[in-house]
Amino acid sequence: MLAELEVRCVECRNGLVGAVEWSSWYARADEVEAAHQAEYGSLDGLESSEAWQILIDKRPHSPEEIECEVCSGTGVVLTDAGREVLVWAERRLTRSAA
Repeated sequence: MLAELEVRCVECRNGLVGAVEWSSWYARADEVEAAHQAEYGSLDGLESSEAWQILIDKRPHSPEEIECEVCSGTGVVLTDAGREVLVWAERRLTRSAA
């Protein structure tokens, strides 16, 4: 029976997570959309509105997604069995290199 050595990281999407500054920007975009919807009954004209244009000008200049710190951008993490195998292999390699 083979042990599962790694599993998909649950903290990210294929090694990437949303950057905090973009999460804040998107939250503000949702607020602007909701306010426009409440005032005009639809999203027609949103993109030409002053509030939307101000928001667009304040977009972050960083990437929207960054590498996940939990999995180092790989999208997978070691299971307990995987960590044990890694420790065993490192000990074996260290001994054979000496």
